Amino acid sequence: MQHAELDNVALSECLLRGRCDSDGLLLVNISSMLAHPKHQELASHSQSSIENKFTMSTQEMKQNTPTSAGGNSDTTDLDLLADLDEEAFGARVPAILSSASQAIFKSHQCKPAGISTIRSRATEAPTVAAVSDMIKSPIKDQHDFYLAWTALNEIVVDLPLEDLEHYRPALKAVAETPVSDTTASHYQGATNLCSEAASLIRFMDDPTAVWVPQTKSDHIAERTLQERVKTAEEMRPHVPGLLNWLADANWPLFRGCRTQLARFPEVTVGPIGKLIEKERGDGGWIVSLLEFVDECMPVSIWEELKPTVGALVEEAKGDEDEWEVSDLARRWLEKLERKA
Repeated sequence: MQHAELDNVALSECLLRGRCDSDGLLLVNISSMLAHPKHQELASHSQSSIENKFTMSTQEMKQNTPTSAGGNSDTTDLDLLADLDEEAFGARVPAILSSASQAIFKSHQCKPAGISTIRSRATEAPTVAAVSDMIKSPIKDQHDFYLAWTALNEIVVDLPLEDLEHYRPALKAVAETPVSDTTASHYQGATNLCSEAASLIRFMDDPTAVWVPQTKSDHIAERTLQERVKTAEEMRPHVPGLLNWLADANWPLFRGCRTQLARFPEVTVGPIGKLIEKERGDGGWIVSLLEFVDECMPVSIWEELKPTVGALVEEAKGDEDEWEVSDLARRWLEKLERKA
């Protein structure tokens, strides 16, 4: 598998997916990978009073958005939005999402202000209408894409299955929208949104559907695996496909696929050995696999990989020297011996 460079959309997704996993660990992981020569190029009180309080422009809302490094809580003012009636709150949703989209894409905040409040009211008809309008609006410029992406990924994607039904019409509209209607500079982003909407419809329509991600933005696949795969045997057929996504730590799906593989190490260890043997010469991928074994698998099942890892010490192939594969393999073997 070839190592892919990050485009702006992919980089933003890398940063954003940290909110689902570990709030910063992913960012550290990306930074460490970019430091390697192979990836340096990637671094170029009453209802009326409440309503008056929140009659603000999008720009004002931006200025009230938390800008701390954490960005992990809504402001007190935004929390008061929860006291608005359904219609009044729904009228505020576009401004909140506009502010949130800027915080996400411009400041790389993981939990922008107001998002949790919208999620908590995501089944109210006015909120459904407002979010749906933003999801299915034509993408003519970068701002349109930011809004659509934020509405879909921050509000809709992780909703419970029964709540997703409120958004079926909007998802269907997006999935069926010809991407040719989008300006060339946002073609890839629009394509990803269409694919994501189609995947959500598939997820709703087929309660047994489980699949491995097919594209860099196929986060719905991760959800099917997390929610519907319950045993090691159910995971077994998906392991090879998930391992493919460990080839490059910069891919948005890298951490999510790693998490799925770590759930059932007993069915992952064998395929890892075969993959290392097959991909000799791809130092980056091999390093990723060895680090996964070291960090996510119990030492009690490492023995199966000993011959394969030993071969990495004996002779370097491809760019393995550049990635210091033999040194990593040697330390791995020493750790195995100490634990034996």
